Amino acid sequence: MKKIFIFLALNLVLFGCNNGRLYDKSVATEAYDMEVAADEDGAFADNKMLSIESQQIVNKKIIKTGSVKIQSDNVQKSRQALDAILNETKSYIQKEEFFNGNNREVIDLTIRVPNQFFDLLINSLYDNGIGVITRKEISSKDVTEDYYDTEIRLKNKELYLAKYRDFLAKAKTTTEMLDVQEKIRNMEEEIESAKGKLRFIDDRVNFSTLEISIYKEKPAISGGSEVGFLGRLWASIVNGWNLLAEIFFGILQIWSILLIIGVVVWGGFKIRKVRKNKK
Repeated sequence: MKKIFIFLALNLVLFGCNNGRLYDKSVATEAYDMEVAADEDGAFADNKMLSIESQQIVNKKIIKTGSVKIQSDNVQKSRQALDAILNETKSYIQKEEFFNGNNREVIDLTIRVPNQFFDLLINSLYDNGIGVITRKEISSKDVTEDYYDTEIRLKNKELYLAKYRDFLAKAKTTTEMLDVQEKIRNMEEEIESAKGKLRFIDDRVNFSTLEISIYKEKPAISGGSEVGFLGRLWASIVNGWNLLAEIFFGILQIWSILLIIGVVVWGGFKIRKVRKNKK
């Protein structure tokens, strides 16, 4: 009796397993989605660990940035001397601004320099008669881990995308096709975003950014000197004349209002005179 009971139990188990293979398409789709949507770090853990270990033999990803302020006696000559250094280090100017005020003349530049020439450019600023460096800030940021982590995730997403496309070819219903197409679209957007991030990091690593400001301090005019007094006297005359001209032209702009006021005042006096005569 005991052997018969065991035999029946085994048959029930085998029958249940066979029924498990006969699930409908919707259940298969859900199971596939769960497999594809699994966490990248878990689904491709071995691949990721292998890639992380390989980071030890690849180049580090270091982003270098800096800013330098240079005081000069002649801003334009310093700017020309800088061009020679930029040509030597294969650098280029990304942005340039010029300002000439009462107290200071300034040229601000944003330089993109190949990473391998960054230190050479900085050192050349001391030796080419450009001016006196009054301030220097240099910083480096290691983005190696972030870069390779993004690269690994990109490869994993591309594997997921291939699985989705394979499943799309096997889809039987319109609902399944639309659902998989939406997942493919989202995955493609994530892949493009990851590629864009890698391109941005590569650009910042390959070309360092250096902000250079070349300036000249203009001496203030002393109020106690003869030149300063004459200068102030002439400035006062010019300012007074400009003020008088502004008042004159201001009056001309409101001539119509003044005409109306004049007519009203004249009319008031006229009416008052007529009333007086009547009395």
